Amino acid sequence: MNALLAWFVRNPVAANLLMLIIVAGGLVASTRIDNEFFPDIQPNIVQVSVPYPGAGPLEVEEQICIKIEEAISDVQGIKEVKSSASQGLGMVTIETVEGWDVQRMVSDVKTRVDAISTFPGAAERPIVSDLSLGTQVIQLVLFGGHDEQAIKDLALDLKDPAAVATVRRLPALIDAVERLAEQARVGIRLHPDTRRAQVSRRTATVAMALAVTALAVALFALAG
Repeated sequence: MNALLAWFVRNPVAANLLMLIIVAGGLVASTRIDNEFFPDIQPNIVQVSVPYPGAGPLEVEEQICIKIEEAISDVQGIKEVKSSASQGLGMVTIETVEGWDVQRMVSDVKTRVDAISTFPGAAERPIVSDLSLGTQVIQLVLFGGHDEQAIKDLALDLKDPAAVATVRRLPALIDAVERLAEQARVGIRLHPDTRRAQVSRRTATVAMALAVTALAVALFALAG
């Protein structure tokens, strides 16, 4: 290395010529690089998610994830399969081999998963999709002189399935995400004259009353 540096010191013309060649090569290469504001990245990941309300991770793994893995074990084009079991949700992530048609993989996986007849009765319908990358283009915010509940009611009206379906049909739209504001909360404040020794007892009484009320509302909804 020292001999090479010494040679360039003794031959400055060669050093300058090499520098010009490198700069010219960089300028030529820069004109051939594809520049995109939103690069078209082709996903190679397919995801299967199955909600299973009330089930623990172990039960989700045994009743959901393992059955999906067995069903897709011989599907062509799969490079790697990863499963994740959490409280009430099972997810299986499938990575395809390079150059494989992801939409074909989605179709093949969906066919295999839909054919599984041994899912628990409480499990919801499986969702099979590719992990497409997108950019948020519009956000709708509701505000005004009405109270918070009135604005939430209006937002619920905008979440009507027909309205959402219309939005999803817009050209070049990948997905439409509906998000509501924070759920309503009820605050309960004990009377200032309540003694400190009575706080825990009063709190337990209020909690029991709320639990009974919530149960009564749920039973009424089921009976209706």
